[in-house]
Amino acid sequence: MSNNLYFIPIIAHALEQKEPEKALKEAFEEIRAKGQRPEYSNGFKQFQQFMEIAKQHISDQKQDLITITHKIISELILEFVTGTFEGGEEERQAVEQLIMSRPEWQNEYRNLCAEIQETERYPSQINILVEKEGNLFGKMSFEEVQGFTSLQNIVPGHYIIKLETGRVLWEGELTEQDLIWTVAFHGLPLKVAADTKDLPKEPTREERLLNGELVLRVFPGLESGRIGIEIKK
Repeated sequence: MSNNLYFIPIIAHALEQKEPEKALKEAFEEIRAKGQRPEYSNGFKQFQQFMEIAKQHISDQKQDLITITHKIISELILEFVTGTFEGGEEERQAVEQLIMSRPEWQNEYRNLCAEIQETERYPSQINILVEKEGNLFGKMSFEEVQGFTSLQNIVPGHYIIKLETGRVLWEGELTEQDLIWTVAFHGLPLKVAADTKDLPKEPTREERLLNGELVLRVFPGLESGRIGIEIKK
């Protein structure tokens, strides 16, 4: 195992324990302790980068360590499948072993490979589904692999945004603070709200997905908000 990815087997071992939450806390302490040694300095930087990526994709920072850890692994799998993984041959072998160590990671790898193959077959057609409280709310379609589109009439609730293939891009709660103008921008006079063209154009929330290739933005309105998705080439 290369020192650049020394944290991978430590995390994988912790997830196999009877009390993974406790084991992960101990694993992170071990990773930090080793990271102070010169031979592990580059690997510790990679671990910090993966942690930061995971936190950026989790809207609720109070989620447990297991959720954050699985997010780290998902980012590794995404980089590995899309060819953006920057490690050498030893690191690639380590990631392959990690993916094969758990059935759920094997399935995630296979599903992502299938999505990429499907996209290569139909590069000009991308459909993104929006679910609210477990039911289909709407669909955003892209005729080209770039551009921006949005979905109106978004009211507070739990939403899932995913590709038509089933891969979840984002999941979380959208509140009045995100969607209702008078709540989001309470400092502005209410009379301005009567003229929708004067509503602030800046989003109340912005999330970068798939390593920044997709950008989710949430815009407030008078009685409901709007979700926008931008695909960057």
